[in-house]
Amino acid sequence: MTLSFPQACSGAPQPPANLFAYAQGTTLFLSWTPATTGGAPTNYTIDVTGAATLTLPVGAARSVSGAVGPGTYTLRVSASNACGTSGLSAPATAVVP
Repeated sequence: MTLSFPQACSGAPQPPANLFAYAQGTTLFLSWTPATTGGAPTNYTIDVTGAATLTLPVGAARSVSGAVGPGTYTLRVSASNACGTSGLSAPATAVVP
């Protein structure tokens, strides 16, 4: 018989930093860096408001891009791990013509 025990949590992550968003044509690009304090993130979620409102889980990626319709988008990112979820990052805004 083999027993395994989950590792103790080191704490929930802090919000991601250095959020950067820009549009090129109808493609919206977003990138960020993990916080330097708190637990290590295993997943990120993007909250989008503006021309569209949605919550998009993106796994462990630290950058995303996608085609969107015209409008102004405000984006924030949260980080999570087995211990919990961070608050939202500072917002980044991008305008798609």
